[in-house]
Amino acid sequence: MTNEPAITITNSPDSKQFKSIMHILDTVFNVGGAYFEERLLNDSSYDPTTTWFATVNGEVASSIQIFPLQLRVGQTILKVGGIGSVGTHPNFLGKGLAQKILNSQCQWMGENDYDLGMLFAVIHPYYEKLGWRLIPEKAYLIEKPPYQAPSDDYEIIPFSSEHLEQIQAIYNQHNQSVTYTMVRDDAYWKDLINWPEWKKNDCLLLTYRNKIVAYGLIEKTTKEHAMLYELIYLPEAEEEVISLFTALCNLRAESTHIQAKLNADHKLYSYFEDNAATEVPMNYTMWKIVNLHSLIHKLLPELHARLVNSSLQHDELLIQLEIGDACFNLLYKDQTLSIVDTVEQSSHIEAMTLTFAPEEFIALIFFGGAGEQGNSQRSKEEAVRLALFPKQNATFYLTDKF
Repeated sequence: MTNEPAITITNSPDSKQFKSIMHILDTVFNVGGAYFEERLLNDSSYDPTTTWFATVNGEVASSIQIFPLQLRVGQTILKVGGIGSVGTHPNFLGKGLAQKILNSQCQWMGENDYDLGMLFAVIHPYYEKLGWRLIPEKAYLIEKPPYQAPSDDYEIIPFSSEHLEQIQAIYNQHNQSVTYTMVRDDAYWKDLINWPEWKKNDCLLLTYRNKIVAYGLIEKTTKEHAMLYELIYLPEAEEEVISLFTALCNLRAESTHIQAKLNADHKLYSYFEDNAATEVPMNYTMWKIVNLHSLIHKLLPELHARLVNSSLQHDELLIQLEIGDACFNLLYKDQTLSIVDTVEQSSHIEAMTLTFAPEEFIALIFFGGAGEQGNSQRSKEEAVRLALFPKQNATFYLTDKF
C-alpha cells in the first residue's frame, strides 16, 4: 500500500522557502530565477502573503505569485490580483499543485478586498477548467515608418531617472479617467524603472523648449515585429507625437513592422489607420471574478454617474442585475442609484432584468458595449445597458505586465 504524499498550500515563505521558489522558476523559465527575484525585491510594496506555494512532504514543489494591481474604471478603482510566475518543479508535475494553489489564492483574494483575478496565458483550457475566461483584445500592426524629425523648438532625448517626476505627471494627466489603466503612485514609478519589464524597453522623451511633453517605450528586439509598450503625451504635444513615435521605431534597425495596443482617441490610432494597419488578435488575457459583492459595490458610484449623465437621468428604474448565479437589485430613483434587497413594484418605476455571464460582465466593465447613442428604436433594456456600460477607450499598458 502506497502512502499519499502530504501536500500543503500556504503563503508567506520564509527565506529558505523563497530561495526554493526562485530555484523552481530558474528551472522552469528560460529567463532564469533572477528575473523573478529582481521583480519582487525591487517592489517596495511587496507583501510575502502574495507569494503562494505548495509543498510535497515538506519540499517546496510549486509556486504562484499574486501581483496587486489598481485598475481604473472611469473614476472607480478596482483591486485586481495579477497571477504570474506560475511554476512547478518537473519532479512534481501531474499532482494538480498549481490548480490547488490557484483555488486557494482566489479564495484568499476574495477575502482580502480583491475584486478580480487576471492572468496571461497562451494555453487556455487548463485555466478554463478552473473558472477563468479569456477576454480577447487586439493590437495594430504597420510597416515601420521612416523617421520624421520634430518641429522647431521640439527635441527628442533619451530618458534618465531625473525625468521620472515629469513623465509621471504626464502619465497621470493622460490617464486620469482612462479605463483599464494602472494607477501608478510615486512608489510604483520608482519601483517600475527598476523592474525587468521596463528594462526590456528603450524610452525616449519629447521636449518643447526644455519641457517634457511626451514619452514613449519600445521593446528591445531584433525580431521583425517590435512592440510599442506605451506612448503618452500632453494635449499640447498631440501633433508632435508622430515624430516621437518614428524616433522610437528608428531604434529598431532590424524590425520591419511595429505593433501597438491603441485606443480610438490616441493620436497614433488614426496614424495607424492611415498607414494600412492590420488587426492582430491578442488572445492571452484571462479573468475571474473573486468577489462579486465587492465588485458591484465599488462600481456603484461610477454606474450612478453614468446614469445621471445619460438620457435616462430623469427615469426611475429597477434593474435586476443577474451575473452568473448571483443577482443584485439596483434602484435608480431621484437621480440616485442604490443596491436594495427588495422594492415594492410601482407604476412609476420601470423594472427590467439584465443578464450576463461573468466574462461578459467583465468585458463590459473594461470595454463597454457597442451601439449608437442616438438610436431611438432601441429597447429600454438596451438603452439601460448602454448607459451603464458605454464604449470605453480602454488601455492596459504592457509596461505593467507581470
